[in-house]
Amino acid sequence: MLDFLSLPVVALIALGIACLADIITTERALRRGGREANPVVAWFMRKLGGRGWIIAKALLTAAAGYLLFTAGLVLWIWALAALTLAVAYWNTTVQR
Repeated sequence: MLDFLSLPVVALIALGIACLADIITTERALRRGGREANPVVAWFMRKLGGRGWIIAKALLTAAAGYLLFTAGLVLWIWALAALTLAVAYWNTTVQR
């Protein structure tokens, strides 16, 4: 019934959507006075400024997805997508 979940392309699409949600909610949280909690992304924000960090984050997520895909670790792609989506949700809770 849920056989499509075992397809790597579906997992990669889910990861891409989760990454996009994280980027959008991070932008909104930053505008509300929040700060980036991930030290790697915070470093990208400082070094690349502006919107450069978005490209770096998207490329890192794509690279992780690709590595997991080539290793045949579809479940891990889903786990990364779920974690990324959880971070996006957390971003929505930022208050200021």
